[in-house]
Amino acid sequence: MTGQNSKSAKKARGAEAQHSGKCFRAGIVSFLPVRPLIYGLDGSDSIDLVRASPPHQKRMLASGRLDVAFLATADLPSFGPRLAVLPAGCLAATGPTLLVKIFSQVKPEEMSVLWSDNTSRTAAILVQVLWASLYNRRLSVIPFDAASGRAPADAQAVLLIGDKVVTNPPIRFERHFDPIAMWHEMTGLPLVLGIWATTANRHQQELYDTLLAARQAGQSNLIEIATDHASAYGWPMDLAVRCLTQEMQFEFTHEHREGLEELLDLAAEHKLIASSRPLKYYPA
Repeated sequence: MTGQNSKSAKKARGAEAQHSGKCFRAGIVSFLPVRPLIYGLDGSDSIDLVRASPPHQKRMLASGRLDVAFLATADLPSFGPRLAVLPAGCLAATGPTLLVKIFSQVKPEEMSVLWSDNTSRTAAILVQVLWASLYNRRLSVIPFDAASGRAPADAQAVLLIGDKVVTNPPIRFERHFDPIAMWHEMTGLPLVLGIWATTANRHQQELYDTLLAARQAGQSNLIEIATDHASAYGWPMDLAVRCLTQEMQFEFTHEHREGLEELLDLAAEHKLIASSRPLKYYPA
């Protein structure tokens, strides 16, 4: 084990050693780019990782079957004041990335119908905000299960998120658009796709500390993560290294908070979500 890996492992073990004895259930999506957020937590005594889609995580957190979940940004306001955002780690970017992509057969100003991968409401909301803001067009969005099948061959445009962008992109689409890069160009801010959040009133500090230590250790071992996990997720090694080390951002900074809240404000303004009520963060 290298000196850096040894330090990271000690950091992860240190966070675990301080826990109260409760094993928390944490929801996480099964994408390669989230692996740095959960470094050292597989098999942990303090966290039981439950891999589920963002919509399923939302339902499980709301019903109390999860203590903490990696929620899609667009889902945060729907929980109201009982939700606390834990900025221990996030999945964000300024683009371009290999994580979110629009495949289109028309020019952007001509797009009116979007077939949207149903695993990310945030990406769909993002595209609708962009098209309303940049092209004054309200898109008709058709969710579909991209994990089990492709959108129709005659679809005007298709939005994919996650490993499928690399491992199973649609064919016969001449135009590719990167909505995260478009967002950054429009606002100058990062786009936050997801972040940890909890409805638990107790153990917030413990959850935050454990998830923060995992993310910090993961950021110190990005190439190792790409090497160990790329093939399991169907990624070529070079693209996995590029995605984790150059494209994705995992630390939630003040700038990321601005980007997250700007997206929610614009989504509410365009009536894509019911409200962008102020979020509660822990620590505040």
